[in-house]
Parts: sequence; structure tokens; C-alpha cells
Amino acid sequence: MGADDYAISIAHKNDSQLIVLYVLFCELKYAYSCHILGFVTPTTINSNIEAARTKANQWFEILEKIISKRILAEKFFKN
Repeated sequence: MGADDYAISIAHKNDSQLIVLYVLFCELKYAYSCHILGFVTPTTINSNIEAARTKANQWFEILEKIISKRILAEKFFKN
């Protein structure tokens, strides 16, 4: 059982909400101060944000599938 399954189980057992947070990793962390990558443009920043958003959405979709399977299994086994 991974951390995601464990968190979902705890939330389900306690009939509570599960709040999920995805922290973005900034690949441009020191680019502003030392100009290693040349000029950092809004386009560069936006493309990094979009890549992070895509990665986060993939993770959220996995969590939604896990939760949906649990809900279906619970309904099936209750009947």
C-alpha cells in the first residue's frame, strides 16, 4: 500500500475529506540571479508551469481512479 492508498483509507474510515497538495518543482530556481540559462522569459516560465500542471494532473487522475475503484468496490460488497 502506497502513501496515496493509505491516505485514502484514513479519510474513508473517518468519513472525512482528503486534501491533496501538489508542490511544483521550479527548474529555474537560480536562473534569475546568475543568468546561467540566459534570459528567463515569460514564455520559459509559462512552459515550465504548463509542464508541471500536466504532471500534477496525471497524478490527480491516478488518485481519482483509486478513489472511484474503492467507491465501486464498497457499493458492490455492501449489496
